Amino acid sequence: MKRGSFWFLLAVVVAGGWMVSNAFSAGKADAWAGGTRVAVIDLVKVFNEFKQTQVLNKKMEEKKSKIGEEADRRQEEMNAEKTALDAFAPDSADWYKRSTALKKKQFEYEVWRNLEMDEIGDHHLRWTKRTYEMVTAEVARVAQKHNVQLVLTHEQLEMPQTRDTSKLMQALYQQILSRKVVYSDPGIEITEEVLVALNEAFDKAGGEKSLDPNK
Repeated sequence: MKRGSFWFLLAVVVAGGWMVSNAFSAGKADAWAGGTRVAVIDLVKVFNEFKQTQVLNKKMEEKKSKIGEEADRRQEEMNAEKTALDAFAPDSADWYKRSTALKKKQFEYEVWRNLEMDEIGDHHLRWTKRTYEMVTAEVARVAQKHNVQLVLTHEQLEMPQTRDTSKLMQALYQQILSRKVVYSDPGIEITEEVLVALNEAFDKAGGEKSLDPNK
């Protein structure tokens, strides 16, 4: 073999080895290489671990608790008036007067309670929509950062806390049928990146002080 041919062959072998090594490293570092670039995200985890969602849920529960306390107080008042009513003869003027007042209180109680629960529901709906918009905007930002064209949702199988076999099987079948992603390479997972960015933005905006659950 000519000396020139030997060095050319050696260079090809070395270059080939370098290319294989780099291809392996690149494949490990960039699982999105080639074709349509796809990423996956666990939206359930993002919503559950987003600090804003946790704070809002806490505030909503506190408000529900206060409403419950007020409801108990009003219910006790009505029970006391009902007990007092039973002491009067059903055909007496006092019984009629107290009965009318009690019915009015019961009506006002139902209206008040329904309005309070509707208000909580409206607030929860508005904040859920806002949070979803924030999450999807961050997903889009992260996707664009990695030149990803498609982001799919995936979730872990979660079984209900019950020993009822039929309910467990039903829940399992429903989750299996509703799953959009059966397998994904960990390299295309963006859940943590999105979650970290959302929580950092929430803290930077002032955290809990920046939220008003009534708006």
